Amino acid sequence: MISILAQERVLGAALGTAFTGFIVFQQRKDIYDTVAKSQPKPPKSQKELTAALVGLIPRILSFMSVADVSSAETGGVTDVLDGR
Repeated sequence: MISILAQERVLGAALGTAFTGFIVFQQRKDIYDTVAKSQPKPPKSQKELTAALVGLIPRILSFMSVADVSSAETGGVTDVLDGR
């Protein structure tokens, strides 16, 4: 028969392992949830994708016109990218 001290040690090791496993599982779950929330969600339909792209066109055109004016005045697009 196993002594009381040995039984307590075995029980402590089993409970410690189960507790540690639970904590690790919860931490991993929280990390995966955080990463999933930070990822941008893809558009659900072609209509949403088209709307998103149409919204970007004026921004692209305005950037291109600023880059063209800046390159004509200073000789390079890098001034626009640097914020000068």
